[in-house]
Order: sequence, then C-alpha cells, then structure tokens
Amino acid sequence: MKLYFEGVPLSQNKANICKGVIRLKSPAYRKYEKDIAGQLLLQKKEYEPFPPKTSLYIQYKWYLTNDINTDYDNPIKPFQDILVKYGVIDDDRYIREAHITKYKSETNHFTVEIKQMAWKNFAGQLFFKEEDICHY
Repeated sequence: MKLYFEGVPLSQNKANICKGVIRLKSPAYRKYEKDIAGQLLLQKKEYEPFPPKTSLYIQYKWYLTNDINTDYDNPIKPFQDILVKYGVIDDDRYIREAHITKYKSETNHFTVEIKQMAWKNFAGQLFFKEEDICHY
C-alpha cells in the first residue's frame, strides 16, 4: 500500500498539551488529524486495510522545504495513531520494521508505504509476503 499526503507532518512535540499529569491532544493535532483523515478518504480506493495482528513494514519519506529543522522521527507517532484510528492498520505495535528518510524539497509532502510481513523458518528472519521474497 502506497499513500501520498500533502503538507507538513505534525511533530510529536506539537501533538499534545500537558496540564499537570494529564496529556490532551492539541488543537494542532486535531487539525492535522482531520486533514490526514480527509486525504486518507480520497485514497480509500487505492488500499485495503491490513488484517488484524498483521506484522508490518513501513517506509516514510518526508519531503520538506525546511528539512534541517525537522527531526526525522518526531512525525511518526502522531501519524501512526491516525492510521490506527481510521482503520488502516490494526495497531502500531505490529510494525516490526521501519525505514525513514527525509529529503529537501520545494514542497512539503510525504509518502508512506506499508507492506505485510510473514515469518519464515530459516535463520529466523522476517520477510515480506510470498510475492516479495527472493528465493535462493
């Protein structure tokens, strides 16, 4: 499954407001969630949600106008929470492997590719679905 999103991914640093020991979603997070949900809806025909408890590989590519001032990992948690909430993935606990890259770009956007993984018994290695496996 390949997904495309316009805009700047929200940093984990801006996703919550702390009031004492209580953490609440920030107005910036609620706006971001609404925006991502809308973009997911527009791409709904292009993907099928993964079955529950599926081991997943996820690849993030951030294309940012201000890539130097953005940590590569801060946008991940807020975005994955939205994927779970809107049923794209069952739970982010099942992401077994991730690859994250950020690029300098003239426009802010990002792509996310998610693949199902399956266990294979030789050498205890984790591989993608059968059609993605190279057999020796």
